[in-house]
Amino acid sequence: MLDCWIYKQDRQTYRQTDRQTDKQAGSQTDRQTDRQTDRQTDRQTDRQAGRQEGR
Repeated sequence: MLDCWIYKQDRQTYRQTDRQTDKQAGSQTDRQTDRQTDRQTDRQTDRQAGRQEGR
């Protein structure tokens, strides 16, 4: 019975660590995509502003 309990505990800790790493990886990729989209929108607004000034 003890082995079975340890196995259950192991599975729970694995699940928790998996979730944590998933969350961390998810937040990192979210930040990266956010940065990329920010950069792109910045470039686009810069280009548009430049065009208007050029006119």
